Amino acid sequence: MQILTSPFIIFLRNIGRKLALNNLIARLFFPKGYETKYEDKFLNGILPGDCVWDIGANLGQYTKKFSNKVGDLGFVCAFEPSLINFEHLKENCRLLKNTDLFSFGLSDANKKLGFLQGEDSWGSNSQIVESKNGRDEIEVRKGSDLIENNIVKSPNVLKIDVEGHELEVINGLNNYLSEPSLRLIGIEVHFEILKEKGMVSAPAMIQKILEEKGLYVEWSDPSHIVAFRNT
Repeated sequence: MQILTSPFIIFLRNIGRKLALNNLIARLFFPKGYETKYEDKFLNGILPGDCVWDIGANLGQYTKKFSNKVGDLGFVCAFEPSLINFEHLKENCRLLKNTDLFSFGLSDANKKLGFLQGEDSWGSNSQIVESKNGRDEIEVRKGSDLIENNIVKSPNVLKIDVEGHELEVINGLNNYLSEPSLRLIGIEVHFEILKEKGMVSAPAMIQKILEEKGLYVEWSDPSHIVAFRNT
C-alpha cells in the first residue's frame, strides 16, 4: 500500500486542512500547478484510436483534449449527470465528431440518487449524494451494464472525477477492470468528501482494487492516481 493512503498520512492531511496549510504546501511542492503532473502523465498515455470514458465530464475541459488525442479512429464517451453542466458540455463539444455525451452518472447500481449542484460558475463541486430529500434527482448507471448491453464501447482509458463517488464508479465496473484492453485509469481522489461520507478507507480500497485487477498504481500528487497496465 502506498504511503498516501495510510491512516497516519490521512490524519496529517486532516490536520493540515484544519490549519489551512494544505494549499500552501501544494504551492510549495507543485509550483507549476497542482494537477499539471497528473494531466501530463495521463494525457501522454492516451493513444490514437483509444476509447476514453470521461466520467464526470463537467463542462468538457478534458473531453475536448481526449477527443484531440484519440483522433478520427478513436472515441470519447463523456458522462455528466448535472443537467446544468450537461447543457454547457453539449455546447462546448458540439463540433466533436468522435464524442458521445451521456446525461447520467456512473455508480455501483442502476438507480436514482440525490444531487447537489456546485455553487461555483463551473459547477465543478457538484456532488452525488445518497439522500434525495429536498435535492435534485439524477440517474446513475453501472459501467458494466453499459458495456454488456452494447450502449457504449468497452474503454481503453478511464478518467474519473466524481467528487467523492470514486469507489462506487470503480465497483460498478467490477470484472471489466481486469480486461487487458483497459490499460490506463486516472482518478482524482477527494479525501475530504470521502471523510465527510464516513469513507476514510476508500482511497486505500480503490488502490487495492486496481492493484488486484493487475494495474500498477502511482500517485502523481497527493490527490491523483494514474494506474496503468504494463503490456
